[in-house]
Amino acid sequence: MSDSLSKDASSHEKDLAVSQSELVRDYGLPVTIEREAIVLPIVRGGPRAISGAVYDRNGKLVAHSQRIGGGREERNADVLQGPASTFRVEGRSLFGGILFRNFGHTLLEGTSRFWSLATLDRRPERIVYQASTPDVSDVLRNMRPDGYMSIMLKLAGYTTKDVVLVVDRPAVCDELVVPQTALAISKFVHPRFGQYFDQVIEQLRLDGSDRTGPRRIYLSRSLLRGKKRRAENELEIERLAIAAGFEVVHPQNLPFEKQIAVIRGADVVAGCDGSAMHLTIFARPGTRIVCFDSRAGTTQRMIEVLRHLEGVRISAMSGVQKMVGAGGMQRKRIQTWTADLDVVCKAFADYR
Repeated sequence: MSDSLSKDASSHEKDLAVSQSELVRDYGLPVTIEREAIVLPIVRGGPRAISGAVYDRNGKLVAHSQRIGGGREERNADVLQGPASTFRVEGRSLFGGILFRNFGHTLLEGTSRFWSLATLDRRPERIVYQASTPDVSDVLRNMRPDGYMSIMLKLAGYTTKDVVLVVDRPAVCDELVVPQTALAISKFVHPRFGQYFDQVIEQLRLDGSDRTGPRRIYLSRSLLRGKKRRAENELEIERLAIAAGFEVVHPQNLPFEKQIAVIRGADVVAGCDGSAMHLTIFARPGTRIVCFDSRAGTTQRMIEVLRHLEGVRISAMSGVQKMVGAGGMQRKRIQTWTADLDVVCKAFADYR
């Protein structure tokens, strides 16, 4: 086994050793209402550093507006030195945190402050998000009428017209509701994080009493745009899945509500680690989740523990990962990896 594979296997074992009580924590969830609040845009200061938060009318950092987890260090000054150019957001708004351009982070982090809506005596008129990057083309694409972000907002009682994006200039908000995030990505989650997803299931009437669709599904990444985080031999994994009685599903080709319904109707959900598997947050309690891992990570386990799922984590990587972003302002990220088909075949047989 190569050094890189040995380290990955060791990290995977450490990930699985994290206790359930560490993954789901009932920590404090403050929510404050700030008048004349200033929302700064996100600025990346290096491969592991990020800045951008909410400041009150006196220029003091609202600490619970900051993101938790994600492998980046928050570098926000305690006191703001007055921004030169701003724009005004009128009325009452909800601070939504950082809005990412990819599905998994949007699904989880884009909704991580929605828990607060049930605690307010007056509903905010809009949501203020910080764009994760200056290029918001993907975010806007996700907000098209048939885009998943548009549907996610609708299920929370909002439309895309209610969203304000802070991209390159700070926003000054008349009144801003600032809740603590209920999710520390890759670290831990608060029990109240699941409230939004329960609300979605209720609205779509997916209580599980009238299930349709396949009972065993494999969530494929083989048709996704680009090659990021894809198993190079996923077509072979799909063939093994079909032989074991699984139906191959490409979630991005289905309307978002249909994706939820397919997950909700399944008894077993399998797939390679990544954003598609985060859809299992909609699965029924007791659903078996078979995740083929190419890396260590706790986000999927957090979902499984929070939602009372039967999680099975398989360290499936074979061969050296191909990496991108090895220097400069980028972190190293897996571009492609190769799955051990013997391990995958055994898992389909054991856990179907």
